[in-house]
Amino acid sequence: MGAEMTFRRFPQPLAVGKRAERFVPNSEKPAVACDGSNRLLLNALLSGLSHAIRRDDIPAANRYRGRLQQAAEPVAADTQLKGPLTKILLTSGLWVQVANVERDETRQQLLDLIDRVVALLAS
Repeated sequence: MGAEMTFRRFPQPLAVGKRAERFVPNSEKPAVACDGSNRLLLNALLSGLSHAIRRDDIPAANRYRGRLQQAAEPVAADTQLKGPLTKILLTSGLWVQVANVERDETRQQLLDLIDRVVALLAS
């Protein structure tokens, strides 16, 4: 094979008899699994962000913020999560940009917000 790769689909097994009558594709399962994995990813990113904030690791907090913003888009359709996630992203953006003195004032508020969203994700 050269630089080009060809992809072939595997042949699908044919359902015969009673099995064919019972076979109904479940289109809801991937959406549920995807939603669960997105929530798990959000939980991990929020945990990483809170650790970065506790350590005063600004570059790491900024990276977690960027990843969190990307991961939050599909899950933010849930109205309970949209407001708190937006608040976390805005507050953490300000936390990354401000001076050390002001950063100490907002640290605990940001950690409390993160704890609230993690509790919402778990429910």
